[in-house]
Formats: sequence, structure tokens, C-alpha cells
Amino acid sequence: MDLLDQNSLTMMNQLYPEFRARVFRIFNDVYSQHGLKIKVTEGFRNFQRQKDLYDQGRSKPGKIVTHARPGETFHNYGLAVDCCFNVHGDPYLEKHPNGEFLWSEIGRFASLYGVRWGGSFKSLIDKPHLECIYSGVTTDWLHMIYEAGGITQVFKEIDKKLRG
Repeated sequence: MDLLDQNSLTMMNQLYPEFRARVFRIFNDVYSQHGLKIKVTEGFRNFQRQKDLYDQGRSKPGKIVTHARPGETFHNYGLAVDCCFNVHGDPYLEKHPNGEFLWSEIGRFASLYGVRWGGSFKSLIDKPHLECIYSGVTTDWLHMIYEAGGITQVFKEIDKKLRG
């Protein structure tokens, strides 16, 4: 049985490989413990997509969904993923009697693997969001590397940083 649908796998394959492995572990743990599959809704996000999301609720219709401008989110560097539960009709478990608990389980598993969960953010709580926690890896640092050599260079520099 496949844990992720094809669209989710495609998005996962755009993530930094070591981070992707951590996210797979989280999703696998949720499935093993609770029998629920997870779907990826966003992974790597280019700067134009980030601008469009940032403009939502500001210069474009809709509610504000991000405080991050282009270059200010780990999504822009393959180090963040948004997800939902792969259940028909209520993927964010808004009506599910154990919805809050199940989201907190994602947070619990994330913390086991050194991944930051958006449900623990102080402002703009974002339960579907997971992002890397690597020492010394900031969006400012990533942006500088990205500007010099794109996403391939970002992944190479993270590899160097992680390996010492």
C-alpha cells in the first residue's frame, strides 16, 4: 500500500532530501499510529508563487495566509511542506471529533525528528506546515546562496553545513 498519492510524491521529490526523509517518517508514524494517510498540498514554492500568496488578503482578494514575502520562507528553498489528512470531505479535520489531537500528533512526531510544526507558531498558527530545523540555516542565509546559484547550490551548501 502506498503511503502517499502521486501528486504528494512529486512535491516531496522537490524537497531537500534529508528533510524529505524526516517528513516521510512523520507521515509514516501518523499512519502507523492512527491509520490516517497524509497528503502534501505544497512543498517547494517558487518566489512568484510566494508573492501571490503574500499578496492574498493585501492587494488581492482573500484572507491573509502568510506573513512571508518571497525569499522569507523555507518553502522557497525546499525546506518546508504543507499537508492535510487524506480523508474525503474534511482534510483539515475541522469536523472530526479528534481533529485537534491528530494535528497535535503531527506536531509530536515532528519534534521527534527535528522538524518545526506550524501549529506551535506564536502568530499565524499553521497546523498543516512543517519546516526544517538545521543549526545556522536561516532564510537570510538561504536567500544569499539561492541568489548566487539557485536551488542546487542551496542543497549543496546545506549538505556541507550538515556534514560539518
